[in-house]
Amino acid sequence: MDDRRQWLEERRKGLGATDIARIITGAYGGSYAVYLEKTQGAESDETEPMRIGTLLEPVLMEEAKRRWEHVSLSWRPQRGIICVTLDASIVFAEAQRGWHEPLDFKTSGDIDEWGDDGTDQVPQYVWTQLQTQILCCEAQRGHMLLLLAHRGFAFRQYEIPRDDEMCELIEQVAAKWWQDHIVEGKPPEATEDDYESAAPMLARWRPPNDPPIVKRLPPREYGRLLRDARDAYATRRFADRAATVAKARLTALAAQHNCNRIEAGSNTGVSFKSQKRRHFDVDRLKREQPDVYESYLVETEHVELDWD
Repeated sequence: MDDRRQWLEERRKGLGATDIARIITGAYGGSYAVYLEKTQGAESDETEPMRIGTLLEPVLMEEAKRRWEHVSLSWRPQRGIICVTLDASIVFAEAQRGWHEPLDFKTSGDIDEWGDDGTDQVPQYVWTQLQTQILCCEAQRGHMLLLLAHRGFAFRQYEIPRDDEMCELIEQVAAKWWQDHIVEGKPPEATEDDYESAAPMLARWRPPNDPPIVKRLPPREYGRLLRDARDAYATRRFADRAATVAKARLTALAAQHNCNRIEAGSNTGVSFKSQKRRHFDVDRLKREQPDVYESYLVETEHVELDWD
């Protein structure tokens, strides 16, 4: 098992700081996306900013070691069901007593989200994430090192004081969320935006093979959902066909009159623009190099809805 896969498996056993921040703020798919990850093993797609942030973590670590004398990597604090994976921690020692304060790394190109260097002004999602880390570390403050990519590159450092009320809320929310949605197995309520965000994760689910496994749901609760979904699919098929026909009719008119714009009234018009793109000639490869073509074929699978 590779390191990332093992890390994901460990995350399913509890709630991390990013999970708590998503549940409380609704960011990145919110509570419903966290539920899918914990119960279905679904994994959110790694975005380009996330990938770049991971690649730049060694740069942030080197800068952290330059700014703080004792920076540690080997600590994963836990408090009940909350278990956080720190980017790093700063180790302090005083009167033969040592303690850790969380240090989080971030990269961003949005200068408007962040306060000035040396302040505690960070986005709400990040603040909630860091308060969760502070709670698990039993610390009085946390630290954020930001690599800001805006008209060049610059580091910004933030110090976030502990908010006792928020830490108490985090513990309460985490315990209730885990009991309701993991122990008792009740899915969180989800908005249309939540379902839209979760669609790529849900697309990886595969139904059981034959024989049919039928789940009969209460008509009063779910009948409307099935009817609306069926109508939406029918409308989409109609809309796709209607768009194809409309484009063909307009293109025929433009070709008939040899023009690149058609207008009908002062505020209604459509322009025709040629666009070129480079693409791989699969048919030629199949024809001229059939063995190479066959060696690179892969089988993909997706789920279709088959309406009665």
